[in-house]
Amino acid sequence: MSYSPSLWSLPEDVDNALLSALSPRELALVERTSREGRDRVTRYRHRSFNFAEAIKRFVPFEHLLAFRQMLRVTGSVISGSFALAFMGRFPWRPHDLDLYVELRHVLAVHDFLLECGYQYRPRPTQLRSFLDQYAQVAAQPEHRDGYPLASLRAAFDFVHIGNRSTIVQLLVTPVAVVEVILGFHSTAVMNVITHDTAYAFYPVETFERLRSLKLKAESGDDRAAAAYAKYHVRGWRNLGAVGRDEAGDSHREFGRRHRFVGDDMTWKMKLFVYQQEVSGFDHVLHRSWALTYTRKNTVLADRPYMRARVFRSHPVCDNSPDVTGMTFACRAIRDEFRCRARANCSGPVWWVEKDCAFIAKAVCIEWTTHFRQAAACKSLRACTVRRSERIRRMLEARARN
Repeated sequence: MSYSPSLWSLPEDVDNALLSALSPRELALVERTSREGRDRVTRYRHRSFNFAEAIKRFVPFEHLLAFRQMLRVTGSVISGSFALAFMGRFPWRPHDLDLYVELRHVLAVHDFLLECGYQYRPRPTQLRSFLDQYAQVAAQPEHRDGYPLASLRAAFDFVHIGNRSTIVQLLVTPVAVVEVILGFHSTAVMNVITHDTAYAFYPVETFERLRSLKLKAESGDDRAAAAYAKYHVRGWRNLGAVGRDEAGDSHREFGRRHRFVGDDMTWKMKLFVYQQEVSGFDHVLHRSWALTYTRKNTVLADRPYMRARVFRSHPVCDNSPDVTGMTFACRAIRDEFRCRARANCSGPVWWVEKDCAFIAKAVCIEWTTHFRQAAACKSLRACTVRRSERIRRMLEARARN
């Protein structure tokens, strides 16, 4: 009997070397080859996407369960270089942990960090007392000229008492954290980790093609220019524009205009932590945004920019726990959400987060289909007009002859 060796006949020790060279999409393809392939890739994922191992420098295992519960209760997320390195399995490791927290939950996160052995380290422009600095930040207006401030309200540094090089940056957002994430300088860093799941908003472009769309101008913005240079060194190609064919292709990540967290283009990866289960609703789900381009008479769709929207007040109840809950990219989606909220809720007293999530999901999914159908109709009308124009010119030419 002849023996045909296969990849899966090799010892599992070689899996790390082989599978680490594959992209997330290629890993998914290997999973589908056979049952053994699926089992091997699953075990590899548990090793390479080990959240407890990746974050142990900042949060040791004995505090990890409480840390994830804190993320769930406050709706805080991890983003920045840590989320990018974790999801991309990149060899470089960030020097600090970026934790995005809504202003109303800052004190709760502050107390947790103190219990984990961190202490506040003021920056040169900040007060020495954290509570005094926080009070100053909280006293700032939430709106300017009637519009919510979507930028960061403040940044606090916390260093570990046992290792001063271990730093957690507490980045305070005045609105929903997704609103600030969507205001990042480029798409490569639009990844978040919640208490239960890691999300990548542009996974194919970020991890497969290593392309990043620049959303802020470099001129006059030294921080954006430095960020672009850093990610260029790390291997990304920073794009200031894309071709019009790609910009208008709804099947491409840089061409799909209306998106929401958790849609078919989002990469969703459950966190694997041995003997730990933290359940609960993810506050980042079903927040929508729009990616649009300015139009010029060139082959490129110039200057991409993102637009998102956050409620200044809840459509049903101002004292709802979800006041800054839902972000919508266009007014039509927002109005539809308001109508459904009023129609489905018997009263503000019964308004709960699950209702909010259910309605938002339904609205986002239906409107995504609506925009696709509208785009298809628009394309069909354009083809019909062009065909009619060609027929008209042909008939005129025949008449002249």
